[in-house]
Amino acid sequence: MPTVASLGWILMTMATFASAEIALAQPQQQPQQPYPPPQHQQPQQPYPQQGYPPPGYPPPAYYPQPYGHQPPPVVEPAPRTGDLEIIADFAGLGILGSIALIDARDLRDEGTGTLLVMAGAASGAGVGYMLSENLRPSRADGHATTMGLTLGMLNGALLLVPLGLADSSEEVLPTLLAGGTAGALGGLAIARGMNLTAGQATFATNLSLLGLGTSALVGALVDQDGELDGSEMTTLLIGLDGGAAAGILLAPRIDWSYRRARMVGIASMIGFMSGSLIATAISNGERTDGTASGDPDPDAIAGGLLAGMWGGFLIGAKLSSDWDPDPKFGPRKNPVAIAPLATASTVGVSIGGSF
Repeated sequence: MPTVASLGWILMTMATFASAEIALAQPQQQPQQPYPPPQHQQPQQPYPQQGYPPPGYPPPAYYPQPYGHQPPPVVEPAPRTGDLEIIADFAGLGILGSIALIDARDLRDEGTGTLLVMAGAASGAGVGYMLSENLRPSRADGHATTMGLTLGMLNGALLLVPLGLADSSEEVLPTLLAGGTAGALGGLAIARGMNLTAGQATFATNLSLLGLGTSALVGALVDQDGELDGSEMTTLLIGLDGGAAAGILLAPRIDWSYRRARMVGIASMIGFMSGSLIATAISNGERTDGTASGDPDPDAIAGGLLAGMWGGFLIGAKLSSDWDPDPKFGPRKNPVAIAPLATASTVGVSIGGSF
């Protein structure tokens, strides 16, 4: 039989094995990992401020805006051209040519005559348009073309009597057409060759009309028979062409603007009318027996017209003497801007413009 000591040893052995089995039956827990050490983070860079250079660089130069009292820029208006004037001049020549053709052919049909006139106007306008597209005429070219057209037709009309072409319309109309065509082309060629301005072309026109008026009035003063003969027509022709020649020769030396030349022309016309009114009011004609007739004196009227015409021209030129010249001769106006200038090391003034 076992002894008490052996039983105790057996019980202790069994308890040991039981505790070992219990420990094996329970899952083993993983040991808790320690926290990782804190990492040193870089401090967040602040946003760069706008408008400031990085350290180590000088600040940019300061260019302030010009002051508010600076004058606005000068805007030149678009130059006016003479396209429409040239087209209208040649359209008129086309109409005159169609009328001369109708008269020469003695056409009686109104419908055919109307179509010919329309065709002549369209043809003349087409010629003027082609010239304008090729030449790009200025305003002065247009005025010179109109002046030449007028002077050419007047020359043709004044030559009718000396040349013996005033008997029928078949001679009158072709003469006027030839004179007007030659005058228009000549005026355009002279204006482009001499590079005239609109004011110079208008000045030449005024002098040509003054020459015509002067010769007509002088002829009326010296006329004794009261008939318009060849010599008087020649006198008118000389006055007209002499005034035109003087105007063309003096025009390059004139710096008048178109506004001033037009004003002087209107003043001449006003003086012409005023001289006739004053002469009519103060003059009194006489009969052959020496008694007053109550009618104005023709010589006094002619003298009043002559004096008023040239007086108006001189007065108009005097009143407009302080007007600005043509832009071609006027001083150039270049705006200049002055503004302070500040940099990191200097302080000064900046000037901008054309010099």
